[in-house]
Amino acid sequence: MLHLFEKIWQNRIAKIILFVLSGFILLIFAIWYLSLFNQKVMNFNGDSLKQIELSDSTQYQGKYLNESILINVQKSKQNTGEIIVEYNLPNKLYFKYNVLIETIDNFRGKIKIFQDNKELFNGIYDNKQTFYLYINNSEPYLRDMLSVVVSNNHYPDNYTPPLSSIARFATGHGVEKRGEIIPLIMFFIVLAIYLVDIKYPQFFFLLQNLISVKDPEPSEFYLAMQKLGWFVIYPILLVVLLFKGVC
Repeated sequence: MLHLFEKIWQNRIAKIILFVLSGFILLIFAIWYLSLFNQKVMNFNGDSLKQIELSDSTQYQGKYLNESILINVQKSKQNTGEIIVEYNLPNKLYFKYNVLIETIDNFRGKIKIFQDNKELFNGIYDNKQTFYLYINNSEPYLRDMLSVVVSNNHYPDNYTPPLSSIARFATGHGVEKRGEIIPLIMFFIVLAIYLVDIKYPQFFFLLQNLISVKDPEPSEFYLAMQKLGWFVIYPILLVVLLFKGVC
């Protein structure tokens, strides 16, 4: 395989084709990765649901134990000011809620939640506080603690979405970008070290030993570990950092 690559590298036309093909693949990957990095998600029961903006609604889609989750949010077509939140959950569970919001500022507001014309909640939402829903300005709504699906367990027949979840989907609070910048920064730092180590194989060895040892020479073990880093450790670390950046 290595001999074949050397023959291709010695051929000028083959080298150009290889560069063009590699560049095209990298471009496609970069476009895909950036779209994933900038994708907006909402957390629901420990899972990240992808936000999809449609012309008349906003959808949140995901999977849980290979079953689909779809949450649809849209304004009422009767111009009543209501926001309709529909849950299509695993175990064929379906819920529909009507939400009325009176905004106070960018983080707080009055909110009413109805199901089948029955009022489930009437109080305050506050995105800056530990608890999202409050019965009044100071008393948090704690019944949501009972509406939790244990990790890797199926949705039970008696499950109902937490009211704080309904409120967050209705207000849009909690939506964030999938990508994390720190793993991406670490990726470019490790990539720079990787390229320097390949281009100047003795650079880091000399940097480490130049002051303490006169005319240092790398040992066979050091060279073996360096090649292991080139072909195994660095590539795995770079892939892990890329994966970490969008998960």
